[in-house]
Amino acid sequence: KNMDKNMDKNMDKNMDKRYKENKSNHNTPTSSSKATVTTSPSPSPSPSPSSPATPIPTRVVAMVGDGVNDSPALMEADVGIAIGAGTDVAMEAADIVLMRDSLADVIIAFDVSAKTFRQILINFAWAYGYNLLAVPAAAGVFWPWTHRAMPPWVAGGAMALSSVSVVVSSLMLRRYRKPEIEGI
Repeated sequence: KNMDKNMDKNMDKNMDKRYKENKSNHNTPTSSSKATVTTSPSPSPSPSPSSPATPIPTRVVAMVGDGVNDSPALMEADVGIAIGAGTDVAMEAADIVLMRDSLADVIIAFDVSAKTFRQILINFAWAYGYNLLAVPAAAGVFWPWTHRAMPPWVAGGAMALSSVSVVVSSLMLRRYRKPEIEGI
């Protein structure tokens, strides 16, 4: 055991020594160096857990393509959109495949996705609010004042009603109408 401890201590000392040597030689140019390397200032350090986080600006890149040469860009883009008459490679690489050759369908796809996301948020808010009231009622939170408990079959029906209301709300997307597009 003592031999293992001594080996561990020696290894630790050697590692510390190498680390210090590497750290001291890392940014100091020597007289024998032939090239000077300059670096840009390092990015600002990440915020500590106690400091407020600064928002990082992000951009979403969408790529529209129809050919073999577009497929790498379609895969790398945040949203890859392939035109329906394009090659199979482009269609396989894309996130969205438009069935027709019209570029106006790209605008329609963005409009549909925005309206769908809005409906998802409405459904979430409705279900959250509904469950915020219905779950405590089903659990008997009103018992001290009313001395009445909700029967289990009523609580189950209320939860089913929550799901049905979200589905009915989602069916509002069936009323979607394409935006008027001029000049395309």
